[in-house]
Amino acid sequence: MAQKKVKSKEALMAKLQDLCGTKVTMLKDKKTMECMTTNPETNKSIAFHVKQDGTNVSFKPTANIKLFPEQLRSKVEFEEDQLPFLMKDIYNSDMFKQDNE
Repeated sequence: MAQKKVKSKEALMAKLQDLCGTKVTMLKDKKTMECMTTNPETNKSIAFHVKQDGTNVSFKPTANIKLFPEQLRSKVEFEEDQLPFLMKDIYNSDMFKQDNE
């Protein structure tokens, strides 16, 4: 059963990478995802950790913090169902705007 859950998480991470260009790696603790998102137009990247503890999730930027939206430049705790909205904030940040906008 545990192996099935791991394969399910791996499949979800692979789909996330395909859909939005975010590379996700599960760390050894099996609760923390290390994520890297790159804007292919500008070649700028950011990195962050997402750690799940029950229904609570913590978000922590780890690289190029100045490129994150201001509200995400430090550790944030939130409920699990808020993760899609947090990712939307990242994909709508200045990092993904065209240089000529």
